[in-house]
Amino acid sequence: PEVRFTLTEKTDVMVGARASAAAGAWGTWDDFYLYKDSDITPDPEPTPDPEPTPDIDTSKNGLVKENGITNYYKKGVLQKNYTGFVKYEDRNYYVKNGVVQSTYKGLVKSPRTGITYLVKNGYIYGVYSGFYRNSKGQWCYIINGKFANLTGIYKNPRNSKYFYIKRGIIQYNYTGFVKNSGTGNQCYVVKGVFQIGKTGIVKSPRTGIRYYVRRGKIAYSKGGINKISGKKYLVINGRIIKAVK
Repeated sequence: PEVRFTLTEKTDVMVGARASAAAGAWGTWDDFYLYKDSDITPDPEPTPDPEPTPDIDTSKNGLVKENGITNYYKKGVLQKNYTGFVKYEDRNYYVKNGVVQSTYKGLVKSPRTGITYLVKNGYIYGVYSGFYRNSKGQWCYIINGKFANLTGIYKNPRNSKYFYIKRGIIQYNYTGFVKNSGTGNQCYVVKGVFQIGKTGIVKSPRTGIRYYVRRGKIAYSKGGINKISGKKYLVINGRIIKAVK
């Protein structure tokens, strides 16, 4: 005897058989045979429809304001990998990861040129000249919105004080004499500030030599006997030689 069936889905199968036989038929058959006619062929997985390609608005170029945020586009594509400056009309805007940093204020080094600029309200603050404190607490010299990498004695246009700066940073830890590259004068500096009002004898903290200083500068033109602060001194090329009677 045979039992045949076909499954159309995965399931558990319990097989049973029922038979009728005449008297004396015992031994005429012994076993049933169960055959698998075929494997189940699963239905193929449906192929999903491809995601629709969004339409690109190629008219978006440059800075585009959207929902209160200004984005940087090129031929309709948001420039998420761009950080730097983008010129729009008469301003250069600071863009980070494709978005204008409209609330940013501080110094920013251009990754394209290496020049450091003062940024205010998201764009280069080109009307500013003076000193600005960076994130390290250093006072940086700014000319027309650009960090000025200069060394020497320079005037702060905002309060008329003169400062000793080195590579664009006020040297508040420095006291001594500094040569003014513009005039050649040796200027007396105390904690980074040029002592323009100082007249008298100043001992160099670097060399220990005493100089005759007038209006903050060594008076190299002075020689002979000079009366300084009520006393007479022998002066040679601005250097105090000795006190005289």
